[in-house]
Amino acid sequence: MRVSRSRRGSIRALQTLIDRSWSRRDRWTPFQEILRLADAHDANAGKLPALLHEYEAQNGLQPYVDASIRDPRLWTELGLAADHVEFIGFISRYAAEHPSTRATTELLFLLDKIAQASFDALVTLVDTIPGAQLEWTREANGDAFAFIVDVRRHYLSVLRRKGLDSTDALAAFYDRARLDILTGILRTTPRGYRANDARFLIGSIHWRGGHVGDALRAWRPMTIDPEDAYAASIARLHGAIAAETGSDRGNVDSSETVRRLAQQINAILRAEHGRWIMFSLDRLHQFGFRFDTF
Repeated sequence: MRVSRSRRGSIRALQTLIDRSWSRRDRWTPFQEILRLADAHDANAGKLPALLHEYEAQNGLQPYVDASIRDPRLWTELGLAADHVEFIGFISRYAAEHPSTRATTELLFLLDKIAQASFDALVTLVDTIPGAQLEWTREANGDAFAFIVDVRRHYLSVLRRKGLDSTDALAAFYDRARLDILTGILRTTPRGYRANDARFLIGSIHWRGGHVGDALRAWRPMTIDPEDAYAASIARLHGAIAAETGSDRGNVDSSETVRRLAQQINAILRAEHGRWIMFSLDRLHQFGFRFDTF
């Protein structure tokens, strides 16, 4: 189908805005233009939901890996975590002012990405041994090094008091927070808008946590809609469940069925993660970065 010139221009304008709001470090400042548009335009009609969707999809999460030293990654992740306060405040306000709208649904998916990024930053902080891994910071700025030592000590103490002093316990805590966000989307999204994507993510969290029954219960109501962000993976899940149970709503009633189904589902989820990695690699290269540059 031929796309009209005006529509092509609209798509280019939207992409230009998304690119202009991209940043490897500070995210809140370049987001301001999108924030102003969100406050000025309809939360359901027009292009605002698509704009927020593309921001979340293209700019929401970026992979970070250590280069030769830990310091750049740690400082970058902590700086982004500080920005999360502003993003969460905006999303909370907007959701209260525009409940059950497409724009709010998109912002809640962004909130889910923020939860994932916050977990990554916290794990990086508590797993870092300052004396052994932050030599560059100590030599460059003694006050910054002392600050990191104090912040890390504080969070370790807080996590210990809350019984979250292992990575597994911390991951389970953040998984519960993400499930609250995603089930909130299912309760409030208008006319099932992006409900399939929420169910896909809910099922993925349960599956990776070893809760097979909960994962399948989350996935079975999904329908195949090419407009969904995870449409290809959803279709593959439908096919795998149907092939092993006789229908996409069948029961998994034998250990052999579970084993075969697990192989297929793990492959589907790995492929989805790989798709994100490759997209992120291209997106970083577009702006002159790699996974280990900040």
